Amino acid sequence: MIKTPQSFDPRQQMNSQTFEAFYYKEPRGVDVEVHHHDFYEVYNLLAGEVSYWVDGKTYHLRSGDILLINPMELHRPIVDKNSRYERFVLWINKNYLDSLSSEIPLTKCFQSSFNHYRGSSVTPLFSDLVTEQYGTKYASDIYALGIFLQLMAELNRLSPVGTPNTDRSPLITEIIDYIGTKFHEELSLDLLAQSFHISKYHLSHEFKKITGTSVYHYITLKRLAHARQMLMNGSTPGDVYSACGFRDYTVFYKAFKAEYGTSPLMVNADK
Repeated sequence: MIKTPQSFDPRQQMNSQTFEAFYYKEPRGVDVEVHHHDFYEVYNLLAGEVSYWVDGKTYHLRSGDILLINPMELHRPIVDKNSRYERFVLWINKNYLDSLSSEIPLTKCFQSSFNHYRGSSVTPLFSDLVTEQYGTKYASDIYALGIFLQLMAELNRLSPVGTPNTDRSPLITEIIDYIGTKFHEELSLDLLAQSFHISKYHLSHEFKKITGTSVYHYITLKRLAHARQMLMNGSTPGDVYSACGFRDYTVFYKAFKAEYGTSPLMVNADK
């Protein structure tokens, strides 16, 4: 195991066009809000009392477990503040992994309906990957690429755990699914409460308890995730905001800038 952990980096956007590996270790749990990104994520828990929420499913993890998180999935770790928190995290550029999957589909593991693995056998590969990625030895970048490919092959060989051990609420799961299909339409706490025949207070309380965020914020994140994907695929901001459920461009612009730290006009310019 590598000895020196990295300082936790709260950014949620990749700097690399290929992959980035991290090793984090804190004396106590960190607080991470619900978020999403446009790349694949592999999460390997080493230590800590952690439940991980991924778009309606809550995974109760133990040391060595692996979660595979797809682009645009809203997620957050829920960590006991009194426990030591240690993990490996791997980010993979979607286009890069897709380009490696023409003959041997390395994306197969992300396409399963279950994305929870008992994967302690691959932990040494994570350790070696971080060591080589940030190493200064001759050909460290080549070593890192070889380890990355081996790690992806091993992940595709693992068998998923199966049905997640979860405390999820069937009601909130149904509401999340509803938002996922109706995000482009008018949505509000009032409309959801009316559609599901429950009080606004009960809906708001249960949603925050399960997801860690408000109904309004979740809807906004879901809309922004789709909007950013459309922009990256070549759509203009003027076409995107209404297609993703924002009532006007100003609201969309402010929400996008607050979430991503850049103007929607700059998405294609940054590619």
